Amino acid sequence: MIVRAIRRGARLLARAVKRLKREARCLRARLPWFDDGVRRSVSVVIATFKPVPWLEEAVSSVLAQKSKTCDVEVLLCVNGPDREYHEALTRKYAGTGEVSVLYTERVGANAGRNLGVAVASKEFLLFLDDDDLLTRGYLRSMLRGFADPEVNIVVGRLVDMKAEGGERNADTYVNRAMRELGPGCLTGYVEAESFLVSFCAKVYRTAFVRDRLGGFEEDARHTEDVLFWARHFDRLEGRIFVADPDSPEAYVRRVTSNSLSRPAADREYDFWVTDRLWILDRLGEVLRREGIADSHRTFVLSVIRAQTYLMARYLEGLDGALRQRAEAEILAAGNPYVTERFVDRGRRA
Repeated sequence: MIVRAIRRGARLLARAVKRLKREARCLRARLPWFDDGVRRSVSVVIATFKPVPWLEEAVSSVLAQKSKTCDVEVLLCVNGPDREYHEALTRKYAGTGEVSVLYTERVGANAGRNLGVAVASKEFLLFLDDDDLLTRGYLRSMLRGFADPEVNIVVGRLVDMKAEGGERNADTYVNRAMRELGPGCLTGYVEAESFLVSFCAKVYRTAFVRDRLGGFEEDARHTEDVLFWARHFDRLEGRIFVADPDSPEAYVRRVTSNSLSRPAADREYDFWVTDRLWILDRLGEVLRREGIADSHRTFVLSVIRAQTYLMARYLEGLDGALRQRAEAEILAAGNPYVTERFVDRGRRA
């Protein structure tokens, strides 16, 4: 009886301590005096491939972040081959001290991001897609997290906005994870793995990205965010800071009907089968690294499960010749993480 009572008391005490720590993080993230008044500067990298109707709005939303404690530069990184687009942007933003237009012949958003990181001159870094935008006080609210010198990444709210009509949805995976964890510092990246699926809605220390994490995968046609975090999980150090999940500030992601992550009907098969198998092969290469840490392996396996789940959802809607084609392609790929799940299991059923 005494032993059980002691154990129960220890569990209650542990829960109380955990609750107090969570409440302290919440208070620290929200109190106005937590903003130490230090002037901080941010390089915002916008990779762009071709003209989009929302680019000017994206740039304007960044320039609107300037304040007494927040300085910004915009790096418009045109990734080839459209030199006319690069020249048009150069003329448009000529004389704008805060906007630099850069060019690389390499195609792909990651080529543009690598270029931006290489020339970024500010202490902090944010990646903004050319069809997205920031709410007016977003950077100022995010930079508060860097008052702790051990913080290398600050995670903020992500809101989806329909390109047609402008309807906004704040019920995103990022916001749900933020609310579950609560605002404040996280000491471990395993605890924060829900955030390690995209580049957006985060501010980074520039030196951390440039010197510690290295370059982005330029040969990935999409899902480059997933590959990046899986490859570099073992290089993550310092802390992640979670901003206030109840803040009105957010990274606003514009949802279009034919984006890289939402392919048109004629690209669906390649996107969900052929390209997904390529991604899974690359993730398998990470798992086969010599001396990979258990935490790194666990993270990559969770990413693989997520990718195979997405493929499974697509295959559920296939039948006939297209289903047979998918099974044949999966078998030919010989990827052990998907063969049994999608082919062998289906045949047994």
